[in-house]
Amino acid sequence: MANDRERPPFGPSGKLADRIGHHVDTANELLRQSHRVVQRAATRVRQTQQRIIGVPPLPAQPGPDRFLAVKQRELAAHRRAIALHERAAALQERLGHPDRAAAARRHADHAHELYQRAWAELADYELRRTVPVPSQPGDTS
Repeated sequence: MANDRERPPFGPSGKLADRIGHHVDTANELLRQSHRVVQRAATRVRQTQQRIIGVPPLPAQPGPDRFLAVKQRELAAHRRAIALHERAAALQERLGHPDRAAAARRHADHAHELYQRAWAELADYELRRTVPVPSQPGDTS
């Protein structure tokens, strides 16, 4: 019984379930350790992204502050997309690819439309927060 192939598939109490249970416990612990490593890495990635783009972290709890932060991030992302697509269009034009430049301009236009839509959603949200909504039709209080 020098190697695993010769060893019987039983645990100390003589049951196969004991040996399998030990392997399952070991696998579960490895999964927990891996999960902690992945969580730490994801946290570092988020912190690095926030440092690079200069975006503050989102509030932990859902609510008005989180909604505003999410919308501000969305608007910033659309502004960056517009700028990048416009730069790509200029570059493609300089390289002699008018079809690619036109495609990049279409992408910039689309990003601009998304920006306008997100801005309108934010403005609508702000309006609803500042203007009280009547509780019943015809109620003006």
